[in-house]
Amino acid sequence: MIRRLRHVRPIELPVRAWGGVADLRALLPRRGHPVPTRTWVARLQRPTPRALDALASSVQRWRQAPRIHGHPPEHWEPHPGWERRPPWLLPWRRLPTIRRVWERHRLLHVQRLALAECWLGDAQAGRLAREEVASWQSTCGVGRGVGWASSLEVAHRLVSLLLLRSLWHELDVDDHLVASGEHLATHPSLGSSLGNHTVGEAAALVTLACLAPTLPKAERWRALGLRRLQRGVEGVIGVDGSGREQAPAYTAAVLEWGLLARAAHGPLPVDPLLARAARALGAWCSHGAPRRGDDDDSAVLDAGGVDSLRSIAGCAAAVFDVPPPPGWRMDGRSALLGVRRSLREPAMTTATTAGWTTISRTLAGQGWSALIGLGPTGMAPLASHGHDDGGSVWLTIDGVPIIVDRGTPAYGGDLRRRSWCRGAAAHSTPLLDGEGPALPRGVFDWDRTGLAVLQSRTAECVSLELRGWPKARVQRRVRLDDEGLEVRDRVIGRRPRRVEVWVHLPRGAVVRVEPWGALVQVEGRVLRLESACELRVCPTLHAFGQGQFAAAPSVCLQAREEGWGYRLRPTDS
Repeated sequence: MIRRLRHVRPIELPVRAWGGVADLRALLPRRGHPVPTRTWVARLQRPTPRALDALASSVQRWRQAPRIHGHPPEHWEPHPGWERRPPWLLPWRRLPTIRRVWERHRLLHVQRLALAECWLGDAQAGRLAREEVASWQSTCGVGRGVGWASSLEVAHRLVSLLLLRSLWHELDVDDHLVASGEHLATHPSLGSSLGNHTVGEAAALVTLACLAPTLPKAERWRALGLRRLQRGVEGVIGVDGSGREQAPAYTAAVLEWGLLARAAHGPLPVDPLLARAARALGAWCSHGAPRRGDDDDSAVLDAGGVDSLRSIAGCAAAVFDVPPPPGWRMDGRSALLGVRRSLREPAMTTATTAGWTTISRTLAGQGWSALIGLGPTGMAPLASHGHDDGGSVWLTIDGVPIIVDRGTPAYGGDLRRRSWCRGAAAHSTPLLDGEGPALPRGVFDWDRTGLAVLQSRTAECVSLELRGWPKARVQRRVRLDDEGLEVRDRVIGRRPRRVEVWVHLPRGAVVRVEPWGALVQVEGRVLRLESACELRVCPTLHAFGQGQFAAAPSVCLQAREEGWGYRLRPTDS
């Protein structure tokens, strides 16, 4: 028996708890339907005019191209007939585009259309939303199809159905609500990302139990969800409030799930950790919010906003009265969660769990802020959402990105692009003989992980050591003084034949090679990139959004000596 179970991969437990809709009737109250005594976690207030404009623009874009991640509106399953089969009989793990199908099953776009009808009086958007829900109901049954293959997807869809039920009282989705609650209670995720998956499933279970307390198992679901929520938040959020997965987008997802559960339930045992996470995420956004680690543009609530990371950080800051990201304004998400604005300013400079520290300075009347990556490749033991960005440098001037990384592509699709964007070449981490400290393998695995150890930090200088190469280490010093940004490296141990450092610039940047280095122009700012190394400029793929790429200039520095580096300083020429 033990020999058989050794080869079982507990990725996700399938839905086997019921045989059909008739079995779910026993979970419904004897009198009437499980109509929530609270229609939503907060009273739906009309958002600010700026938020309404963002919602109208988002709905207009959807009308012009009504495709959700490349799939036509009428398709809910990747292959015909899958909607009639139980998920444990579907080969969905072999499908590279499964994430795109799941995104559609979350019904986030229906949230956006329904809110446009509620807040903007857009009758056409409401008609389109009802057509989408009717199409989904006629195609997707309870416990059937790929929409039930992952418990986290069930949690996302449950939140959408609860919101739609509060907007459309005539919507009959009681069977789906009860089935989702039973599924989340009996089939928790058992995969590699227990942190964000556990938090999402537990928060959705708590939300359902609090909004529909008349259900026979509501109290049991609430207690179970609270226990799992505390375990999940403590597993993914460090004591300093930053995420152990070292992907701010996943920290934001965990924080948004926590805000949703708190709005439905009230104060939670994990409020101190969530408050620290809000403070850490607000500090990250104050430094330009570079797309570090995996970022699949995931969200729980969709009210038409664009910058979900800053929106979630601002909402959490208002709830817990911690420093919000600069420039945050009330938006549709804050209206859905019923939060009020906080006026405090951020002051966090280091988050050791998430692995970053910052140094800032005012040069030529402009605010320079450098963010340096620290810590391991990602969350132990698999580091599935981490990137090989230890020692990376992100630079912003007055909030404008100057030195960036190349973002995160979609999980499916081209594996070579995915591996490149995860590796050191897509960041400003040095490469020894073409290899970074870590070596990616597959979509989420690693053949070797790296480590960036902080050695010292002052107001203007950060020193760290990069480890991971066999018999070699790199000592890096990042300094921000009156002359500009200076990055210097030195190899210790085995001497490589070739050393490379990539300096990635944002889209739209213009680079001109000079004898002393290069002249860089970004949004009207002219900077001198000085280096004694061999320098070449070439376009690289910049990943933004879900699987979208665009060309952007990058500067590659090559050296053969033990020490190398560059300096970036302002100039008027």
